[in-house]
Amino acid sequence: FCISYFGNNIYNGLIFIKRDLNIKNNDIVAVTTNNTSSPIVTLRRVIKVGEITQLIDIQNIYAPINVGSSEEEYKILGKAIYRLCEFD
Repeated sequence: FCISYFGNNIYNGLIFIKRDLNIKNNDIVAVTTNNTSSPIVTLRRVIKVGEITQLIDIQNIYAPINVGSSEEEYKILGKAIYRLCEFD
C-alpha cells in the first residue's frame, strides 16, 4: 500500500509500504497509535539495542519511542520500500 506524506522540509510525496513485519535495524517503518480516535501514521527509523527497540523520528524533531515501554501503544504497519518525492 502507499501513503502520502508531508515533510517539514520542502518536499512531499508518496511512500510505498510493504506489509512485512520482518523488521531489521535501520529500516524505515510506518507506525500508527492504537489508542486515538483518529489514528495518525508516521514514519520512524527502527533502532535495535539489545532487547530494546526504539522508533526514531527520521527528521530528529520528536523524541524516540521505546517500543513496549510507552503509555501509548504503537503498531508497525510495515516497512517503507520506495519513496516518490514531489518538490515544491
